[in-house]
Amino acid sequence: MKKLVLFIAATIITISAAIAIFITLQQSSRGTVRQSQDQIATSQPTVQAPKKIDTAYFAVTVPASFEVKTNVESDNTQNIIQIVAVQSHANGQQIAVTVGVLPSAGLADIASYNLRIKNPDTYSTIEFGGMPAGAPTFYSTAGAHYEITTFWPRASLVATISVSGNSDSKTEINQALMQVLGSWQWR
Repeated sequence: MKKLVLFIAATIITISAAIAIFITLQQSSRGTVRQSQDQIATSQPTVQAPKKIDTAYFAVTVPASFEVKTNVESDNTQNIIQIVAVQSHANGQQIAVTVGVLPSAGLADIASYNLRIKNPDTYSTIEFGGMPAGAPTFYSTAGAHYEITTFWPRASLVATISVSGNSDSKTEINQALMQVLGSWQWR
């Protein structure tokens, strides 16, 4: 009988220990994980800095996710500089900047400005806090496409800054325009 009691007690202890180990392994662990500085540096994601574009007429930064595809300087008085930066993984978002000589009649002599003024059903004016004074801005949503453009005259020059992409990305597109306008420095 003594052997039977010892056997049952040993079995109960073994089963209890197995259950305790199982429960312990199922719980999340708590503690401190220590890593060397080299491991930490290589394991953290890299944050890209905005990209700076520097010309004889202006300097500006564009969001880090954009890649400059076109950067053309010309002797053409209508368009002195044309820059296009694209964000390929975000439904074709792009930033286009054109700087040219401001016509003697002002913005009224710029075809793309007139297009927006003469088509209020397609293009609406918009203002955000912190926008440059005297720089009219228009937005358009044509189907699945969204575009916002600022015309910024300064002395004898005018910059046309446009950001466009999928209409589902309006907030990101507006933020990209504000980053460009906020970092813009005329020379």
